[in-house]
Amino acid sequence: MVLVPMDNLLNNAKKNGYAVGYFESWNLESTQAVIDAAVETQSPVITGFGGYYGISLDSIKFYAAIGKAAANKVQVPVSLLFNEAKSFDQIMEAIRRGFNAVFLDTSGLPLNKRIEKTRKVVEIAHSVRVSVEAELGELPSAEKGVFEGKLDETMLTDPEEAASFVAKTGVDALAVSIGNIHLLYKEKAKIDLDRLNGIREAVDVPLVIHGGSGFPDHLVGEAIRLGVCKFNVGTILVKSYLNGMKKATDIGMEQYKEAYVFLDAIYRSARSEMKNIVKKKMEQYGCIGRAREFE
Repeated sequence: MVLVPMDNLLNNAKKNGYAVGYFESWNLESTQAVIDAAVETQSPVITGFGGYYGISLDSIKFYAAIGKAAANKVQVPVSLLFNEAKSFDQIMEAIRRGFNAVFLDTSGLPLNKRIEKTRKVVEIAHSVRVSVEAELGELPSAEKGVFEGKLDETMLTDPEEAASFVAKTGVDALAVSIGNIHLLYKEKAKIDLDRLNGIREAVDVPLVIHGGSGFPDHLVGEAIRLGVCKFNVGTILVKSYLNGMKKATDIGMEQYKEAYVFLDAIYRSARSEMKNIVKKKMEQYGCIGRAREFE
């Protein structure tokens, strides 16, 4: 199946009361883990890569090639997102290379600049049928896996500003700050559902939660009911991938006849651990079996 526009996936999720996961990849094996999970559960899925790795413009073509090759060989709907790009040049290169969804990180900028930069991305992306996600508000980060600070009210998404931002930019999806935290996995974030409800009433586009690794499991269903159609998951995937590698290396190379066989065992174990996490998240999001809706 060819890549499906991300806004198609999210609008179908919104219509039918479920969410789609964006499961971040960083190499061939992690991409395979995401796609395999989608195939085994018959789930629509968003995969892709993050611009915040500081990747070069030249390397974007390799990430695009991996994502497109993985999506084109399967019969489930897949969208390919270039996530949290750090520059307009990264966005343009991602579009040129075949990503069909993009997100420019404008955090730290005043609202008028965020609108200006996002609107420019939307104008170009929509002209070639590429979906655009944007974020309003700021997400704190838990660099060591545990958030130790206090949430600043000014970092949270304001419903009125969200309405203005969506109207002036024309984005297809809006990522919000409602207590969710980047890179959190040891603890769970404290989520402001009242604020989420206010945003849902103010804007009509699908809402997105970044920091999905630390989002409380018991609030997922309520968040979906209040307009969340996409969860971004990354940190817990990296942890599971590394855990899979460790399981294989703990067995020891002496158990294998050849170094290449040992290396393959390491990658297979990493993919398996990560795939299992992705499948659990898909079950939480209610998207299992939804691939048939795109046939």
